Amino acid sequence: MYLYKNTGDKGTDTIDIRDMTLTLVSLYKPVKLLDHLQKREKHVYSEHEGVYYIEGMDVPIQLLIQDDLPTEENEYLTLLTNELQEKEQLQRALMDYFQDSKKDLYLLMFHAVFHANPELFTEVIQTMQKLDLDPEAQKKIDEVVKEFEWDKKGYKKDLKKGRKKEKKK
Repeated sequence: MYLYKNTGDKGTDTIDIRDMTLTLVSLYKPVKLLDHLQKREKHVYSEHEGVYYIEGMDVPIQLLIQDDLPTEENEYLTLLTNELQEKEQLQRALMDYFQDSKKDLYLLMFHAVFHANPELFTEVIQTMQKLDLDPEAQKKIDEVVKEFEWDKKGYKKDLKKGRKKEKKK
């Protein structure tokens, strides 16, 4: 992994590297990394459960350990894994998105969740399309389908067929 920061053209650097933070997310506690940092006399400390800070680096670094994060307070962060199995949790997050106007922030997260768990994400969207939701929520589901270009990949036809079959039942 490499970190690149542009220093600007002829002294026009607008962001000091010390004003940046690098966040590493790990499902489990990276014991080897923490041992390596300790051997190099880097100060690692935690002020919150599951959140560690690493001092003594060129850039401030925080380390998030998903298994150690309190689930209720960090529900969205716990979605950022390629081992996601909680369909209900993803569905709750999608419903929050449908009811909130800050859609850009949600979509950024959903892109990461989708690329790490495409089958599960698709299954949850298909399930949600079968629900009898209000027209506004259905419209937002269609927006998600369009955002992920499923309409171009044929998913949309399958999702609509599934929705019609469920309504007939």
